[in-house]
Amino acid sequence: MARKPDIIGVIEAAYRVEQSEAAWLETVLDASRPWLDRGLGVLCAIYDVSLASRPRATACAGFDLPDTFDLDLMRGAFRSLSETSLHSLLTTSGSSVVPWERRFSDLPEHGATASLPVVPSPFGPSDMLVINAADPTGHGCFISANHRRRHAPSRAERALWDRLAVHFCAGLRLRRRLASGRTRRPEAVLTPSGRVAHAEHAAQSRAAREELRDAVIARERARGSQRFRAPDAAVDGWKGLVAARWTLLDSFERDGKRYLLAQRNDPAVSWIETLTERERQVVAYASLGRWNKLIAYDLGIAHATVRVLLARAAAKAGVRTRAELVARYVRDRVAR
Repeated sequence: MARKPDIIGVIEAAYRVEQSEAAWLETVLDASRPWLDRGLGVLCAIYDVSLASRPRATACAGFDLPDTFDLDLMRGAFRSLSETSLHSLLTTSGSSVVPWERRFSDLPEHGATASLPVVPSPFGPSDMLVINAADPTGHGCFISANHRRRHAPSRAERALWDRLAVHFCAGLRLRRRLASGRTRRPEAVLTPSGRVAHAEHAAQSRAAREELRDAVIARERARGSQRFRAPDAAVDGWKGLVAARWTLLDSFERDGKRYLLAQRNDPAVSWIETLTERERQVVAYASLGRWNKLIAYDLGIAHATVRVLLARAAAKAGVRTRAELVARYVRDRVAR
């Protein structure tokens, strides 16, 4: 029997951060399968392009692929990324549908389509749903699902997958931080009702405790009554970060009690030293092609705050437009 599509289950899979990269990828693919599978196979890769001189796919997976298809083709595609392709991968995030055989020269300047490495189609002519979860750190993952016929996703469908890409990024980023030892002790511990049982560092302020409480309540609502009754509202309520700083994870004590841990997980981005940390984060996300509302969703801050931060960053950088601000950041990122 086919599983009922559960979009919150996909988000939950993104935060199984105790797993290896390969296991995490399999978990996300399995949770996404009811939404993606069209009987023509799905490919997925975790990539690292933080060093422009050494782009690579660190894990690859797929299902329903022909026996003749070799996942090493995907790894090879990342190792041979051109400067143009690398630029595209760093500056696009979200979802789109494109013909498999289109080349980078045919692709628009912006949009997730431009991030796709050119890999021969194992099915002949077909279209792909492409989801590129690009993170400001230069890491990310993309998923491509093959469609036999042209598929034009609705605006709501695109927005849904764009938000899921946010959670893929946040989950992978936290998995790397925990594995490296940079993030161990949570800055807050909360009950499922939102009560703060422990707080330290930036989580001690009254404003932070209130934001964490509200985020816990929204997350618990999304995993409960909204899950199937109002999935769009559930996804919208579960943000990528809380106050641009924390990701919430489940923790179970020996007595069976469940708590939520607020782990620091904001992206470490470096650019112009005069920018504040929050301004650098917003510029980094803008460079991925995210629109302001999605940046606000990504960081768990207000839409109006994003506009203000971008305007301040542009003034400090000595540029007039968003495009000029993004171009300056991208030049710095690719040149590293």
